Amino acid sequence: MVDTMDVEIERNFFAFQSLVSNLLPDHRDWFALLRDRAIVSLHPRLSAAIAEGEQKFSDGHFSIQSVTDQPLDLGFFSHASDPW
Repeated sequence: MVDTMDVEIERNFFAFQSLVSNLLPDHRDWFALLRDRAIVSLHPRLSAAIAEGEQKFSDGHFSIQSVTDQPLDLGFFSHASDPW
C-alpha cells in the first residue's frame, strides 16, 4: 500500500525542482510550503513554514523544501529542525 503522504512529498519535490531556479534570486535559503505540486507560500524560517502548513492543512498533506541550488529533499516536514 502506498502512503499518501509519501506520494504528496515526492510529487511536490519534483514539481519544486522545476520552480526553484526562479525563486533563488529573491528567496535563497528560504523555505517553500507546497501542496498539490504548487508553492503555497515562502518563509524565511522553517518554523513559520511548518506552522502555516499545520494551520492550513489539518490532513497533514503538505511538504516543505529549502530554496537552494543544491538538491535537498527535506522529506517529511516534522523530521526537519529549525537551525535559526
